[in-house]
Amino acid sequence: LGAHADSAAGRAWIAIELGQSAWTRHPITADPAYGELIGKLLEDEEPAVRLAAVRAAATLPATLRDPLLLKATEDEEPTVARHAWTMLGMVWQVGGGPSEATLLPDLDAVLKMHESVACAYLWADAQCRRHSAAMAYAVLADDNAPQPLKNFAPYPLVEVNEEHVGEALHRLVRQAPQTVDQSDALCAWRAMLAAGWNDVAEKWNGNYVERVDHVGESADVLAAAAVSRLSGEPKDWPAWTGDENRQWRELARLEAAPVASLDIEKIDPHWPYLTLIYAVRASKDSTPDDLMSAFNADVPAMRQLAVLVAIERFEGAPLNALTENLIKSHWDNQRIAGCLMAALRGSHVDLLKNRRAVERQWHVKQHFEMALRMLGENPDDASNLTGLMIRKDIDRHFIYIAMLRTGDRTALDDLFIPFGGDGGRLRAILDDKRFYPFLKMHLPDMPPFWLWADPALQRFQTDVIRDWYLIHRPDLQFDAERKQFLLTTEGHRGRIISD
Repeated sequence: LGAHADSAAGRAWIAIELGQSAWTRHPITADPAYGELIGKLLEDEEPAVRLAAVRAAATLPATLRDPLLLKATEDEEPTVARHAWTMLGMVWQVGGGPSEATLLPDLDAVLKMHESVACAYLWADAQCRRHSAAMAYAVLADDNAPQPLKNFAPYPLVEVNEEHVGEALHRLVRQAPQTVDQSDALCAWRAMLAAGWNDVAEKWNGNYVERVDHVGESADVLAAAAVSRLSGEPKDWPAWTGDENRQWRELARLEAAPVASLDIEKIDPHWPYLTLIYAVRASKDSTPDDLMSAFNADVPAMRQLAVLVAIERFEGAPLNALTENLIKSHWDNQRIAGCLMAALRGSHVDLLKNRRAVERQWHVKQHFEMALRMLGENPDDASNLTGLMIRKDIDRHFIYIAMLRTGDRTALDDLFIPFGGDGGRLRAILDDKRFYPFLKMHLPDMPPFWLWADPALQRFQTDVIRDWYLIHRPDLQFDAERKQFLLTTEGHRGRIISD
């Protein structure tokens, strides 16, 4: 190990190198001595080294990996222990194998854990015993359970279809607004999101707006989002008024609405971009022209989302005309949007080639190059996608999309940064930048991310996503026809449900 072993940073670097090497599935990484080396790093006095080591352990073959992860669940550093539990939850077979012997016997054992570790255990327990999710259900059924655990408990139950579990979620949702204590509000909101709006809407007769108003301003956005999943009747919602909370309520309703399902009297091009884009998606009478201001937005994420929505909302001649008009537009941003639209649709190859030849703006031309690369044209002067990532005039998310559609894992490595960081950057990309639909499109087996969950739950979800990638990166194979990274049969063993 040399001089690197003399410092904590050096030992953490060693652990990361061992993990990245294990991704290659070289025969040496299946040698017990390889696992022993990572095991020694799991005993390091520095928590940062042990965290790097548990991440490295996740990349090993199962026979070496599982004992190391189980050992790490007992780490005194909560961050190390909770990652070990979530990793075990992903690799456990449903209802059998050695996992049953490692499950804690009762709720009292869980309550002795650090709060964040206990939450991770509830999730892992539900992954292993998906047909009962015993611990999470026990927490909801116990009136004296600590509030942080009670708040978390609805989330592990999202994958459980047993009647008694569904009833537990419904009972939380059906509480009359005046009976919802502020301390229980987060639990109730997460239960709303977990239960699924179609199912619960039939069983809950509360006043939606009254419930939102009851819980207070600080949580209004989350409450509105959760309630929007339950409200099937647009008449129950106030019109967009310019008030900040009303804007978020309206956005939640629009984003949850089926395509072309709402009567919206007028779509204002000056609305906030997210509201505008999802109003076009939800409106029965919207036209491609309603999105033109979004296609010219200075925020690349909004342009990209507008492209995705346009492809979902429109078809045939109107969509063809929109794509052509954008590619030929006088506005740089609209031409860039047109490149993405053509690439995602697999259309207008000749027009892209012709316009690329006369494009005078260097940064715009790179988007034409990337679009053609996504379409399999491989232009002779195609840009190096990795090299473009350092440039500020080229949107990184467009590069990610180009990489994802051409089988380049660099995008996934750069998005997830699974060996470092805290996931805050990924959460911002998936939520604030609304990149989750693009990522899910190209990585369909990834764990879920709830755009309308509270930040704390989203942080847990991003941890799960990054840990999932550590384990399954070697099992992801690119399907060039579908333009997706898919788990192999081996990778699907013990996999978690994505939605």
